[in-house]
Order: sequence, then structure tokens, then C-alpha cells
Amino acid sequence: MAVWRWEESTQEHHEILEALKARDGERARRLLADHVQHTGDAIAAINRG
Repeated sequence: MAVWRWEESTQEHHEILEALKARDGERARRLLADHVQHTGDAIAAINRG
């Protein structure tokens, strides 16, 4: 995984946890969906070479 994606992913995890702590389910859902999409995009890019 590229360094930039690792840092971005770590920040996404932090934001998801903060939304959960705040009991903001809608924000957590949206952040998690975005995180999964970003991760999928990164993996697809790696597979394309």
C-alpha cells in the first residue's frame, strides 16, 4: 500500500471512530462506505499496475 493511502486510511479510521464515539450513526455509515470505496479503488489501481 502506498504511503499516502496508508496515511489517508488511518485518518479515515480515526474519523469513523470519532463518529461512533459521538453516536452519529449516519456519519459513521457514510465514512465507512467512503473508506471501503477508497480501499477498493486503491486495490484496483494496484492490480492494474
